[in-house]
Amino acid sequence: MFSNTITLNIDSVDRTLVKVNQDKYSGEYRLTTDTGDRFTLSIRHSTYVSKTDKVSYDRHNYELSYIAVPDDNGHVFRSKGYFVLEVPSNATSTAAHTQSSGMVSFLTGSGNVDKIANWES
Repeated sequence: MFSNTITLNIDSVDRTLVKVNQDKYSGEYRLTTDTGDRFTLSIRHSTYVSKTDKVSYDRHNYELSYIAVPDDNGHVFRSKGYFVLEVPSNATSTAAHTQSSGMVSFLTGSGNVDKIANWES
């Protein structure tokens, strides 16, 4: 289980989010800054059976959302990023680790996030 706080480094600033909810298979962490900006991290887990191959899969979802206070014109900036990992329920955690590490390596390398944000594929 994660601790009651999770620290994320966003734009070279450590942001410590505090757990505000814990259910059986999910947790939610939140930070509202001094300026009123809000960061929310949700971690969710579920299991489903695929209709095509009848295999049971574990689904792990990590989602980070950001909402900025309205600007002088009343516009609110919102952004969201998420990562979903699905592995067969009978797989070891090594499979999940290998898959996740590969995706993180891709996203953090060679400006790939910028390429994705610029509609490259």
